[in-house]
Amino acid sequence: MIRDKRDLLTCAENTSYYINNIGGGSFIPFILDIIDFLNNQDIDEEKKTEQLWEILYNVKNSNIDVLGGGKALKESYIHFVDDFLKISKVNNSYKTSNDNFADLSINELYYVFAWVRRLTKDREVSKREKKSRHRAKPNANVHKSKKYGKNKNTENSINKGFNSQLFDQLKDLKVD
Repeated sequence: MIRDKRDLLTCAENTSYYINNIGGGSFIPFILDIIDFLNNQDIDEEKKTEQLWEILYNVKNSNIDVLGGGKALKESYIHFVDDFLKISKVNNSYKTSNDNFADLSINELYYVFAWVRRLTKDREVSKREKKSRHRAKPNANVHKSKKYGKNKNTENSINKGFNSQLFDQLKDLKVD
């Protein structure tokens, strides 16, 4: 079902609001990486969304260290999968019971989660700005520099910026 972009943005806003209330959103790039990976697979669209739900569900129920972060991030991910997306296994297939996500294509899911990433970052930045107003101002004479390098992992365009351990595990995933 193709939805209007306003509906997708509303879905992203609701998702972002939920994530901000449970205290984390740094797992959203992980979800986007999985969607990118699935988009490059030669399978039909419905299978891609089912595999997304399966991967999210299995990460929650297995080695959640793939996400990195601490205990709070892991708990917020579990709450997101269980309480918000409501992913469950039914007759050897994985589905979401969240009506906002149930009929979305893989491309629509990417659109929603890309906006969720932006919206959660915006809220995180505004929280930091509020906190920094109460702190002492940094010394203006201190110069911070960053070195930007090119991504040396050019073996595969899917793998650029992607958690390589997760990539290896997903690559071995067999599609029936």
